[in-house]
Amino acid sequence: IKAFDSFLNPVTKPPSHGMIAGISDSSKNVEITDNQVKGIEEADKIKRTDKHIFYMDGEYLRIFTINGKESVEVGSHWISSTLGNQFFLSDDAKTVTVISKMNYMESDHSVSYTDVYSLDVSDPSNITQKVKLRIKGGFDSARMSNGKLLLFVRYGPYEREINFSKPLTFLPSMDRGNGYELLPNCDILCNEVIRMPRYIIAMMFDAEELVLEKSVAALSYYNDPYVSEDKIFFSGIAAEGDRTNILCVDYSQEKFEVLGSVKVEGAIEDQWCMDEYNGILRVVTDTSTSADLHCISLESFDIIASVKGFAPEKERVRAVRFDGTNAYVCTSITQQFDIIDPVFFFDLSDLNNISYKESEQLDGMSTSLVNFGNGYAIGIGQDILDKEGYRRLLKIEAYKESEDSVVAVDRYELSDIRFSTDYKSYYIDRKNQLVGFGYSGNWNEETESFTDYYALIKFDFESGKFIELLNMELNGERNQNKRSVYIDGYLYMFGENDFKVEMIDLDATANE
Repeated sequence: IKAFDSFLNPVTKPPSHGMIAGISDSSKNVEITDNQVKGIEEADKIKRTDKHIFYMDGEYLRIFTINGKESVEVGSHWISSTLGNQFFLSDDAKTVTVISKMNYMESDHSVSYTDVYSLDVSDPSNITQKVKLRIKGGFDSARMSNGKLLLFVRYGPYEREINFSKPLTFLPSMDRGNGYELLPNCDILCNEVIRMPRYIIAMMFDAEELVLEKSVAALSYYNDPYVSEDKIFFSGIAAEGDRTNILCVDYSQEKFEVLGSVKVEGAIEDQWCMDEYNGILRVVTDTSTSADLHCISLESFDIIASVKGFAPEKERVRAVRFDGTNAYVCTSITQQFDIIDPVFFFDLSDLNNISYKESEQLDGMSTSLVNFGNGYAIGIGQDILDKEGYRRLLKIEAYKESEDSVVAVDRYELSDIRFSTDYKSYYIDRKNQLVGFGYSGNWNEETESFTDYYALIKFDFESGKFIELLNMELNGERNQNKRSVYIDGYLYMFGENDFKVEMIDLDATANE
């Protein structure tokens, strides 16, 4: 098996953000997902053109017209899924690529699968399936760039005892309708320490017909991969245990090409903790005592600058956002039902003289940070409402860099609610200064259910204040699945089997 060549010889070496909703031709995809890297689209539950909005409502892809209060559903397509669906819309808005999480019981164990569909949506009233394939392993994440689908799947052998005479029981495989076959030419890149026999498989497909062009499997790399314009960064525990090994792979060539690797102290929380800028990889890590920031040359894979131990003792990294030569980091610690939340602002314009400022100790913590423009960052997170520690509130806070610190300028709160911490579930519109989110209120004794809502707030740059523009009922107890988009004076909101449109007068509200 060709993959064993790499298995037995483990590797020892290895932008601004989100796009804003706007107007485009009817045949073009208008990106509204707040992607980490400009031009690298991430799978989501909502996409749009200038005439239609596409929304993944549970197991149904639904298509709606964009016509204010007169908007209607004009087409739908059922997608079988047991765990959830996300999708992409092609640049010409004629093809939808759906990625589904599946889970089945086989014998006495559960097996995860990832299904990928290519749908023809050129006629919204007559959606047809073009291609479907199934990959053994659980869906991790996906990106789309220039008509190429980059798919990440987590896979581990599921047999109790691996039978090396049956490669399909322990190597990555795919079914295009004729039974499972090994992924062709799939090299396996090994971490130096094999903590678990599990892979993150990276596959690149032509998105129209789902033709597999190349693949690679990273063995014993656990964290969400970070994807830049032409590179993938895998991360996993290094041999020392308190360090992380980062593997850099170029995906722009004919084959996946390993460029190098580097070790950093501490652990990497998620994809937002890494960022490539002008040939430098910037990384924020949790250590056993504090937090570090490292800058790594992608030419030599040497650490060329670091800021170590910048967070108070024992605090954990909760959220990171890089923006060009700037970076915001939120760390926190929970002490006797109090959450303490400092926010740090880093100036990375001179790597020989990295400087940073920090806020005072703030209540609560941010699980997502948004580089909002005009010198502001928005933190979305939570706080504890009382000393019993079980009543929590949503907090959305605005931060601005001052001369010698980071200042919290305003805070929006909702108490006793349930809400999503999935960043994609928030609607981020920097142009119109909007943040939208779904939430569930208190238990309703009459209906024996939670009441579900959608809220839209604006952060007004002139006053430095949050303004609530809308707060109304919207079905869907799974707040991570609720979505919205603001178009030409209207907010289009989507929940579980629910669709609402409300007029939003931004100018009138801002002048109140």
